[in-house]
Amino acid sequence: MTQSSEAQQNSNTHILVAEDDQVTRMLLKKILEQAGYHTDCVADGQAAVAALQLMDYDLILMDCYMPRLDGFATTQLIRQSSSADINPKIPVIAMTGLSGEQDRARCLDAGMDDHIGKPVRADELILAIEKNLGRIAGRI
Repeated sequence: MTQSSEAQQNSNTHILVAEDDQVTRMLLKKILEQAGYHTDCVADGQAAVAALQLMDYDLILMDCYMPRLDGFATTQLIRQSSSADINPKIPVIAMTGLSGEQDRARCLDAGMDDHIGKPVRADELILAIEKNLGRIAGRI
């Protein structure tokens, strides 16, 4: 894929970031926008579900531990959704400071598609996004 077609593809990609830490939200937004993605941010799972009802996102970056509705419960709601407004198959990438195999398994058991550790590295984040959008093959 050429640089311009990759940039065009990214500019048509809408990512929802569900993260309760304001500094982390700002950092993720900057990384994603520099990569050319459209990005919206919310501070908790309830706001994520509401955002999904309003817009058809391509992917969600989901913090696991948020107030009101954590990432695990939010993902389960999305996967079980019978609403025509929410795509229950949307790729969800977990973001957490816990990076052991048990933590990864808990994310996958909740219905998340992938798991990246915090602090998030830009190159690892972009690779995970592209992989979960089906644009590249393999595992991180």
